[in-house]
Amino acid sequence: MGAAAGMTKRNCWEVKRCGRQPGGANAQRDGICPASTLTAVDGTNGGINGGRACWALTGTMSGPAEKVQGVFACDMTSCYACKFYERVMMEELENFEGTVQIVRKLRERITQAANFPFTAKDRSNGAEKKVCAGS
Repeated sequence: MGAAAGMTKRNCWEVKRCGRQPGGANAQRDGICPASTLTAVDGTNGGINGGRACWALTGTMSGPAEKVQGVFACDMTSCYACKFYERVMMEELENFEGTVQIVRKLRERITQAANFPFTAKDRSNGAEKKVCAGS
């Protein structure tokens, strides 16, 4: 069933205290972490945005030196050895969404966004028109 009743599910920035969430102590210096703002994976493992899916996201902190990881899967071993990753896995148990599920969710959301027509205002005359996100 996941985390025990009454147990608060904490996001990576709350546990690791990186300060890279919007308004965080290190956000201006180090940049805002995508885990704190990526809405495409909101709710994954009970987290806010990518806060409980950070191991599958590019640009998050990793490794013993807590350096920003540049390219996904360059060194996933540091993520799999991370105490936060282990914590999320144990709290979620059979509901745990791992790397494969998270990447699949990201692909689905990207595909949906690329195929979703939306209404936008033409800046030149203010008229509304239906456009496709990919056009």
